[in-house]
Amino acid sequence: MAARALDALIDRYLDDPTASWAVGTYGAVAEFHWDADEPVRPLAPRGRATARGSVRIASLDDAQGLAWEAGPGGGAPWTQGFAVCVPEADARLHGRTVLTRAEESDEGALFDLGLGVAHLDACVLADDALARALAPYVDRSVWDEGSRAFPLIKEASPPRVFRARLAEVRVNQRIGSAKRGIETPEGPHTHILPPLLAKGRAWSPEIPVPQGRVPVLYLYPAHPVQDDLGAPRPFDARAFEDFQALLADYAPEGYWERKRALDAPSEDAPDPAVARIALAQRKAQGRPAEEIARLADLVAGARLR
Repeated sequence: MAARALDALIDRYLDDPTASWAVGTYGAVAEFHWDADEPVRPLAPRGRATARGSVRIASLDDAQGLAWEAGPGGGAPWTQGFAVCVPEADARLHGRTVLTRAEESDEGALFDLGLGVAHLDACVLADDALARALAPYVDRSVWDEGSRAFPLIKEASPPRVFRARLAEVRVNQRIGSAKRGIETPEGPHTHILPPLLAKGRAWSPEIPVPQGRVPVLYLYPAHPVQDDLGAPRPFDARAFEDFQALLADYAPEGYWERKRALDAPSEDAPDPAVARIALAQRKAQGRPAEEIARLADLVAGARLR
């Protein structure tokens, strides 16, 4: 029953152009979304593809959904997201640590960058010219001082294919580069951030992943007060209620109950993190001043305890 419900949820958001998808780790991610006026086609067994990229998702048997909220980030007064998690042992892929020519296809050679992440194969799809240029650096770390793999890849800007258990995101758009004055494009894009990768985290610290699980696919439904580009927008009540419904079904144990408890006066001290998020949301909703003041007092009181 749980797997069928998760399947239905994923299928619903695949048809939603306001939703974004991601595969990756802390410091390396590939993101995909499509615009409402953009030609899009289905992928088997489930997924969506455009000229700019794609997301492909396999069977979700044994997967677990996780909806979370966290504090401010990316210019938003609170952050939110949904992760599909699998048991740690099932999440493991190749975990390569050197540049590897991993596969051949009609489109070219697939090179695994060898980022050393157990649950992620971060790859590029090289044409003949790029494959020849990368050949001297195969079986070496892309971080080696003498390796030119990354500069060559950035210059060629090939398709990137990030694979995790159950999911794959492909990005066909150019690679952004601050040094070269090339902005990260709107829509599907990738990021590889060595300082974050070096921390060795499998996911961002604000995501409360259950013990023994690893997130292999991320879904980001529309944010109530932020558009696709991260710019502020008027409060969207429907987007807010949609995500609260996800929390009711998929939040970490106890989170939804602690949040609902804020609706009624209580002598018990609130969870400070939950209260701060609820306060930001009620301000965004334009709730009555006395209600906001009451919750602000709870937040202040929790800080003093």
